[in-house]
Order: sequence, then C-alpha cells, then structure tokens
Amino acid sequence: MKKSKKAQKKQLSKMENKLVELYSGELDGLTPAEIYESAKLFSEITTRGNGVTIMSAVKSLYEKYEFTVKEKGIGWTICI
Repeated sequence: MKKSKKAQKKQLSKMENKLVELYSGELDGLTPAEIYESAKLFSEITTRGNGVTIMSAVKSLYEKYEFTVKEKGIGWTICI
C-alpha cells in the first residue's frame, strides 16, 4: 500500500531528526561510518526515491523508522 504524501513527509521528518541527533553525538551504537552512510542514503531517498546500502546497521535503522527494505544482491534497497 502506497503511503500518502503527508505520511511520507512525516516519515522523512522523523528520520531527518534522528540523523541530526546522530550527528550531534548521540551515536546510538552506530559507528561514524554507519552514520555517514545513513545520511548519504537519506539524501538518495529524498532526491531519487530510494537508495542502496550494504551496512546491516543502516538497514536496521531505516527499518526502525518503517522504511521499505528490499534485498538486492549483497545489500538492500531502501525507499519510503
């Protein structure tokens, strides 16, 4: 089921707030490389609609915020 634009914006806003927290020093068990990958992925999602990662911690973070995760090769495609 496709999410409404309002629901998508809310979901993106929640993830953006989490990324700000992570960059503010609340690492939440993630390494700096995983935080960087999370931010890069967020940028890809907001510009293209999806992104790809091979980091399981990044996948788990996006799953926690209810993004759609699909397996792709050795990694995952993540989208709203």
